[in-house]
Amino acid sequence: MEKFLGEDLYPCVVTRVVDGLPLLASLDGHVMDETIIWESKQYNADLARDVEAGELDPHYWVQLEHQLLVSEAEKVYFTTTDGTPERMVGMWYV
Repeated sequence: MEKFLGEDLYPCVVTRVVDGLPLLASLDGHVMDETIIWESKQYNADLARDVEAGELDPHYWVQLEHQLLVSEAEKVYFTTTDGTPERMVGMWYV
């Protein structure tokens, strides 16, 4: 992902208080300027088809919305992969 994004990524846990509610999000990757985050899921064919179509089930986009809210990043690169280039599909979520 670092090669694709052209940025160093670091995993982290971020916190933020929103309207008095303390929130926490665990990020698979965060670029150093904190504008982009990366979220990855274990590869499966159904999810890969959804990602290729740009359509995520609610349980995925709710997580991404939460991560964006807490991290204050501008966008997420969401992938499903088994760790190989042959089985890695990704999409931007803003």
